[in-house]
Amino acid sequence: MKTISLTRKPFFFVRHGQTDWNIQGIRMGQKDIPLNTRGRQQALHAKEIIKKYVVTHVFHSPLKRAAETADIITQGMSCNKMAIEELKEWHFGSLEGTHKETSGVKSVFENIYEFSPPDGESWDLFSARAIRGINQALVYEGQLLVVAHSGIFAAISHYAGYEPKPIDNCSVFYCEPLENCWRITQLP
Repeated sequence: MKTISLTRKPFFFVRHGQTDWNIQGIRMGQKDIPLNTRGRQQALHAKEIIKKYVVTHVFHSPLKRAAETADIITQGMSCNKMAIEELKEWHFGSLEGTHKETSGVKSVFENIYEFSPPDGESWDLFSARAIRGINQALVYEGQLLVVAHSGIFAAISHYAGYEPKPIDNCSVFYCEPLENCWRITQLP
């Protein structure tokens, strides 16, 4: 149930780079897993896309994989950078650290609105927290970039009127409000 709304202001979004757990199919949630070599290369590629725009503020999840992605993207850029606690990934409770194939839940996107992990956050609690985090970033003026997680992007998509779906590591999106809707465009 949507009890808050997504502030109607344009922003860029980047999912963090790849980790070893991404490759292994292990559900991370809020486990603090760093980028691997490929993840750092992906962040450099995202930087090439983002540097075409004059980003003034970068907001990121405090988890290592998102913070390191934000650090790589902003190297050499003149912008403000801030961690926002509410941008942490969905808390998957006792499913964190389990393999997606053996945990009984291959993808949270199969039934995202009913997914409520044991000892974790329900979709309603998580998505409301995620949007509060995005809205904290959107009070700033200028070109804004959010670096976070696929779950955060799922919440953005949901509140923008799209069906949440998985996205690749270091995918870059531009989210912009139109008159009566949102347009979310993946940048090449």
